[in-house]
This record gives sequence, C-alpha cells and structure tokens, in this order.
Amino acid sequence: MNPTYHIYFQEKVLFKNLTLEEFTLIWNKLYTSYWKEDITYAECLDDACVNGSVAEHSY
Repeated sequence: MNPTYHIYFQEKVLFKNLTLEEFTLIWNKLYTSYWKEDITYAECLDDACVNGSVAEHSY
C-alpha cells in the first residue's frame, strides 16, 4: 500500500490523504519563512503515521 500524507498548520489539518505527488506539489509551494514551527506533516501507512516538520523534510 502507498503512503498518504497530511499537512497541518498549528496542529489543524490543511490537507489530508494526499498522494506523494500531491504532497510534493503542495509542500513545495507552502510559504514557510515565518511559520516553520507551525507547519508540519505526517506520512501515513495504513493507520500508522510518522510526523515531520519543515526542517526535517527533504523535498
């Protein structure tokens, strides 16, 4: 099964169940200069999710 991605701003869901392609497109367009601590994401496979942040993401 392919992973899905969720993007959060201040712990509120902005985007949910994105494919890798959708996630990459949206993530690369987010303006993060002032909100680095507030924008996070989760990579999910089935019911297990791994959280990440702007600083940790390599896309």
